[in-house]
Amino acid sequence: MLSLLRLLLAGFIATALGLAATWYSVRHVKSVTSIVLGPWRATPANATLAADPYGRAHMAFTGTVPLGLGEGIALSASHDSMGKILKGTCTYRLSGEMPSARFWTLTATARGASAASLAAEDDADNTATASVTSGDAVWTRRSPIDVEISRQPQPGNWLTLADSAPFVIKLRLYDTGAAFVGPATAPSMPALVRESCP
Repeated sequence: MLSLLRLLLAGFIATALGLAATWYSVRHVKSVTSIVLGPWRATPANATLAADPYGRAHMAFTGTVPLGLGEGIALSASHDSMGKILKGTCTYRLSGEMPSARFWTLTATARGASAASLAAEDDADNTATASVTSGDAVWTRRSPIDVEISRQPQPGNWLTLADSAPFVIKLRLYDTGAAFVGPATAPSMPALVRESCP
C-alpha cells in the first residue's frame, strides 16, 4: 500500500512539473532560432514552414501572426542596450541607424500581452502619439533616427507610455531588403538607452 502511494505521489509530482515546464516554455520561449541584435530580438523562421515547435506553440498561445518573409520582419526589445528591463516610469532614447525598409512602425505594448497596447490614446490636443512611423517621424542631423520614449511630453519624436509597468518595444520593418538570416549578416540596429529613471 505504501509503495502504491509513493508511486501515485511520484506520478503527480512528475505531471505537475511537466505541465509547469510546458506552460513556461509556451509562454516565454518565442523560438529557439531567435536572432539577437543588442536589445532587439527577431524570429524570422516563425514565418516559414521551418518554424520550430516552441515558436509554433508560442504563436498559437498568444494568437500572434508573424509577418511573412515577403512582407517584412518584426523585432522586439524588452530590455535596453545595457540589459535592464524597460520600465514605464523611465525615459528612454532610441537612436541610430534604422535598417533599410520602405516603411517602419514603432509601438509599445505591455510586457506579456499580445494585443493590449501600453501606448496612450491621443489626448485632447493631439500631442500624444501611440506610435511613431517612418512616415511621420521628424528627422534631425544629430542622428538618423531619434525617438524619446516616456510618459512625459518630449520634443520631436515622442512615443508616449500610459502605464508605469514593464513594456516591450515592437519595431516592424515592411518591405525590407535587410538580411536577417543570422547575426553575422544582420544590419546594425538603433540603440535603446535609458536616460533617466526615478
